[in-house]
Amino acid sequence: MLARLHKLFYALHLTDCTIYILASPCPMCLGAIYYCSPENVVYVVSREEYEPFYRDDRKYFELDNFYEEYCKPMDERRLPVQKHFLQAGLDVYKQWNQKHGTKYAT
Repeated sequence: MLARLHKLFYALHLTDCTIYILASPCPMCLGAIYYCSPENVVYVVSREEYEPFYRDDRKYFELDNFYEEYCKPMDERRLPVQKHFLQAGLDVYKQWNQKHGTKYAT
């Protein structure tokens, strides 16, 4: 959705827009929405309202505990996640900062 808006408006900052969505945003969508900074968000149904109609068939995702799982530190989650640091991964962010700058750059 946001990629389509970016093509239409040539911007990732949608500060003067309202985003309309069907359900209260999941963490992935909420992160994308925060990133583009809309003026506001309007949704039609809450998780509690659509829960009776939702089918869980994922290995690590159940609607009734996902948000609690999401808030846990990485090493306490059911989904195995490992960090494998590579300097080249950090260099990408340094290069982006050199080109665009950030208000947090030191």
